[in-house]
Order: sequence, then C-alpha cells, then structure tokens
Amino acid sequence: MSNLRKATHAGTWYENSKEDLVNEFEKVLSDDSFEIEKGRIIVSPHAGYSYSLPQILSSFKHLSLTKSTKTVIVIGPSHTQYFENHVKLSQFTNLQTPLGNLQVDVDTIEKLLESNRDLFKKTDSLMELKEHSLEMQYPVLKYLLEQKNLVNVKVIPVSISHFDPDDLKGLIEIMFGVVDPKVTSIVVSCDFTHWGGHFEYHTAFANYVDLMKTLKYQEPVEVENCIDIEIEEAHKKVTLDTGIKFLDLGAILKEFKKNIPETRLEMFMEYLDETDATICGKWPLVFTLVLLENSKLAKDFGLTESSGYKFIDYNKSSTVASRDDSSVSYVSGYIV
Repeated sequence: MSNLRKATHAGTWYENSKEDLVNEFEKVLSDDSFEIEKGRIIVSPHAGYSYSLPQILSSFKHLSLTKSTKTVIVIGPSHTQYFENHVKLSQFTNLQTPLGNLQVDVDTIEKLLESNRDLFKKTDSLMELKEHSLEMQYPVLKYLLEQKNLVNVKVIPVSISHFDPDDLKGLIEIMFGVVDPKVTSIVVSCDFTHWGGHFEYHTAFANYVDLMKTLKYQEPVEVENCIDIEIEEAHKKVTLDTGIKFLDLGAILKEFKKNIPETRLEMFMEYLDETDATICGKWPLVFTLVLLENSKLAKDFGLTESSGYKFIDYNKSSTVASRDDSSVSYVSGYIV
C-alpha cells in the first residue's frame, strides 16, 4: 500500500488552514451539540464547503462516535470511473487533512480483499486522489475524533459505482463478517438532485399531486422540516425551483422510516427508474437500505425494524428560475 493520500482538494474545495477549518467547525459542532440524538450511519453532502458545509456539519453533529468505536466506513460514489458489482478500497495507509492525518484500517482492507477479490478491489491511486466524495468528509471526521480523543479509530474508504441490489446483499454480508458492525460507524457521502443543462437533466415535478401519485401516497406526507416548500394553493402549481425541491422530497420520502423495511429499497429503486434521478450518491444510499433489510446487521448497528433515515437539513447551490440555470441539492440526515 502507498503511504499518504494527499489532501488534493484542500485550498480549493475547502480551506487549507487548520485554524480556519476549526473555527468553521466549532460554530456548529460545539460542546452543546454532543448531547443530541445520535446514529451510527449518517448521510453527508460532498460539495465544496462554501456550498454544503452547513449540511455536512449538521450530519456529523448526529454521528455516534464513542469509546467503543473502532472503525468508520466512509462510502461514496465514484466520479472518475464507472465500474459494476464491486467496491474499491483505499490503497493508502494514511489520509491527509489540514487538521492532521487519519489512519486507514489497512489490516481490515487486506482481509476484505482476501475474502472475495471479485467484490473487493484496490482503488487506482490516481482515481483515489481525484475523488472528492470521500475527501470532503475527512476533515470533519478528523476534527470530531480529536475532540473526543478517539485517536485510534481507523477509516475504511470505499468507492462504489453501479451495483445489482441482490449482489450488494452478498457483499454486505461478507463485509460485515470481516468488519465488526458493533464497533463501526458509517458516513454515506451523497449529493442529491443535479439539475440543469450542465448535468443534462431537466426533470421536475409540476405540482404536489404529481408527486403524491408517483410516490403512491393518497394523503399529504410530512417529513421533519427538511424542505421548506411554498405552493400556490389555488391550483397547487409550483415554480420550477419548487419542482426540483419536490424531486428531492420524493427521494427522501422513499427512504423515510414510515416506509416498512421490506418495501423501502424497492420503492427507492422504482423512484430512481421513474425519475432517472441524478443523485450521485444513490448507490451508497442503496448500500444502507440493503443493510437495513438484514435484521441481524441492523440490530448490530443498534437499529430496529422501524429504523430509517431522519432527514434534518436541506439546501441547494442556487435558485432555479429557468431551464438555463443549474443547481445541486444537499441533504443531511442519519439513521435511527
């Protein structure tokens, strides 16, 4: 394995100064915030900090890291390579951040590679250096581990591209036969809808009725206060910008804990097919939904049959007024 993965996006996607980053993190991750509800699986955006840091921090605020934590899996989509039905694991031993290095769980990665070389492969070094979806999580994770004096916790970086859900079930069973789920937390790196000409995607729900029909709900559904939506009640018409929010809301509702585990994955996959949703972290999300279907694993993660995502914050990179505009959506949440 190579020694150090450089922080290739420091100084551009986020500050390269330890002092500046700590100041930003402390505004949200203060001592008071450590008493709130926690989960061992969170979903966090991976855009530049100038766009998505509030949502990243609101996710990490709910991440359970305790004295029993040994490993944190950081799983994100591959933006530079397409591959099917396997995951790629880090080939580095340490991960550089402006706050200090994170240790990679090299021994466990080697055991995973030995367990099944069709499902687990090494990441190409150039691919791993270019990939931002994992790196954007590292500085905040390092900050929290230092704050909690958990300096021996190690990280398993995982890149995922396309996966058949049935094959993913097998991978998860093998993975958590090697990785102890009882001492593991998971960070899911995911941005939601990428909208506009830049992404060649212009789908949006025109009204609330269309959304409910697609979701197969007969009555309006309320989900936390994650997305603030205004509707013209007279005709239930929405602006283009609100239509994009509906698109994100649809994805959130498919994963929300009101849906029973047996149908949640199926509903989310149907939603992806129906909308061609440009959720670049959809496969990391599917990874967690498949995990939830395994009752033993869910229990090992401290979850129950009714557990699911609780979404807590939402924002978009920009307001969309016409088809010429573009935006990316950022959602934060955790599983309880």
